Amino acid sequence: MVPFVDLKTQYQTLKTEIDLAITGVLEKTNFILGEPVAKFEENFAAFSDSKYCVGVSSGTDALYLALKALNIGPGDEVIIPANTFVATAIAVSQTGATPILADVDPQTFNLDLDKLEAKITPKAKVIIPVHLYGRAVEMDRLMALANRYNLPVVEDACQAHGATYQNKRVGSWGIIGCFSFYPGKNLGAYGDGGAIVTSNQELYEKIKMLRNYGSVKKYYHEIIGYNNRLDTIQAAVLDVKLKCLNEWNQKRFNNAKLYNQKLSGISDIILPEIPESFGLQQHVFHLYVIRARKRDELLKYLNDNGVQAGIHYPIPIYSLGAYADLNLNKDDYPVTEQLAKEIISLPMFAELTEEQIDTVANLIKKFYQAEPINYNFNPTDKKEIINFGLIGYGYWGPNFARDLNEAQNANLKYCADLSDNNLNKIKQKYPQVITTNNYQAILNDPTIDAIVVATPTKTHYQIVKDALLAKKHVFVEKPMCYKIEEAEELVTLAQTNRVKLMVGHIFLFNPAVNYIKKIIDDGEIGKLRHLHFQRRNLGPIRQDINVMWDLAPHDISMALHFIGKMPISVVAIGETFLQNGQRSMHDVVSVSLKFPDNIMANMIFSWIDPIKIRDLTIVGDQKMILFDDVHQSEKVKIFNKNVNVLENTRDVTFGEYQININTGGITIPSISPKEPLKEEISHFIDCIINNKTPITDGENGLAVVKVLALIQKSLDNNSVNIPI
Repeated sequence: MVPFVDLKTQYQTLKTEIDLAITGVLEKTNFILGEPVAKFEENFAAFSDSKYCVGVSSGTDALYLALKALNIGPGDEVIIPANTFVATAIAVSQTGATPILADVDPQTFNLDLDKLEAKITPKAKVIIPVHLYGRAVEMDRLMALANRYNLPVVEDACQAHGATYQNKRVGSWGIIGCFSFYPGKNLGAYGDGGAIVTSNQELYEKIKMLRNYGSVKKYYHEIIGYNNRLDTIQAAVLDVKLKCLNEWNQKRFNNAKLYNQKLSGISDIILPEIPESFGLQQHVFHLYVIRARKRDELLKYLNDNGVQAGIHYPIPIYSLGAYADLNLNKDDYPVTEQLAKEIISLPMFAELTEEQIDTVANLIKKFYQAEPINYNFNPTDKKEIINFGLIGYGYWGPNFARDLNEAQNANLKYCADLSDNNLNKIKQKYPQVITTNNYQAILNDPTIDAIVVATPTKTHYQIVKDALLAKKHVFVEKPMCYKIEEAEELVTLAQTNRVKLMVGHIFLFNPAVNYIKKIIDDGEIGKLRHLHFQRRNLGPIRQDINVMWDLAPHDISMALHFIGKMPISVVAIGETFLQNGQRSMHDVVSVSLKFPDNIMANMIFSWIDPIKIRDLTIVGDQKMILFDDVHQSEKVKIFNKNVNVLENTRDVTFGEYQININTGGITIPSISPKEPLKEEISHFIDCIINNKTPITDGENGLAVVKVLALIQKSLDNNSVNIPI
């Protein structure tokens, strides 16, 4: 059996110290506001980066007393998250004020700070952010908003003891911080308990009176107060445990990372985000909460198999009978409403073992493997709308976002990028898109069907691999990756997981290229002789890859497309002019490829030429083609020209050799303009919906990577001819 929490094991590790602390209180019989209370208050204030601490009877009472100290009452509004334990709302209601619910962020489960401002009215008097499940709210942003409206912030840190944000403890950001010491919390008593921290002396003095019948001195009552004191035994126990809290939080954090590792790749669940940039305790994992398909069935399955799991929380506040009089519409809280249907809390405590985590993870895997229907999109099923995640919003990302947003059968749901500036850009243009710095958040969402990867080439392999393991269809920008063995692995993964892998060789979706391919296949130009590619310009110059890796994928993909065969040898020469000392960072590269049937292809790539040249000459034994991609209107010209040996002189000596040169006319076909990227994305969607093989599938991308790698090998070996 795996318990949800294991307080007995925790007690056994501290038995001597705790028994001694409790015995000390019993011997002195000072059970109410005894010396251990003041000692714990001093220690917890220091731990919480605050000047003062007041021990109280519970977390709910801490919130209530904090609001009373701020003179909150009838007619006032207090903004709280819709996704929280009801105690947050009850504390507001006890003052006579009205709780105003705000929807939450789908990744953090905390207040959605982008939607918070809309909840502020002239009646608003306080904002209560809840650091739910142990994850700190983005307090710098929240405080900036609160300060703009002159609203005090009371932090509900009842689940976040020791959590930090920007190296500052939660509870110390707002004017008041509130904590619960319910037994199962990261810092738990052996009964109820709570605390209020503040650095405001006036509020500190007032709260001390409020918790103790409004008095400072016994029987002298200055204000109307309450009986909300932390008892001495609980304070003594808490002071022993406080010394262990940082270590316990570290273990919880490590256990959460273990869960994420062992549960990764299950498309039916969404795991909590654990970015490396968190620092140790931005999330202290009071609860480890995942989102799951068929949540209720999974919960029963776990419980039936000896794993205690729970739901925090199954019914949103606005749907509780206690708050029916608020007359709130659940449609105004779409994220909270969805979370209530999906969230499930797995066992989490500092003493949790890896063996226990394995037990939980294996049961979850077994549960979904036994499902007759795979929750991730099945290519054999028809689906009208494909949910997309875009990874990378740098150079090409905005173009993909535009086309995905406009595509009839696509819904751009997520965008991941390491740059907050880039994420702000997409958010401004497409407000509905969920943004994140961690692409794993997209892969963990079971509603996501497909991923578009538009990141630097060096990142492709790992991102695409992770996406394929998560059973997502993947479109990745060219080239697929750097190494042949990596490309082969990705192709195998796509096949194993029955998902589409498509590589962005965009020229194969250019109408002009498709026209050329057709007339080659129809035999109009005769037997292919040679192809000559030029791709030259003044910039853009990259520092992460050389000019060959940047530009050659386009022309190699076209060469393989037109010829229909792999080359049999390659030789390349290149030179570095700009990045001295970096031998492989060529600025100009010339490539010669030899194909079967005596077909050859020559290519030149440069990003230090004066003008933009992007053309292709194709020579057949009957006709020739010029494809000029830079030309606005006459992109394709078909020359009725050829050079052939007269048949009746073929076997005579050179002096008698007769050559026939045909210099016929030029045909300029009319080709309807279409945007290649739109065509490419449309094709990818069609392949997913109708279970087709992409034109530029993984095998196609692998072929290009093989040629690129051999060109690089020739460059690295001083232009040695490399047989394929």
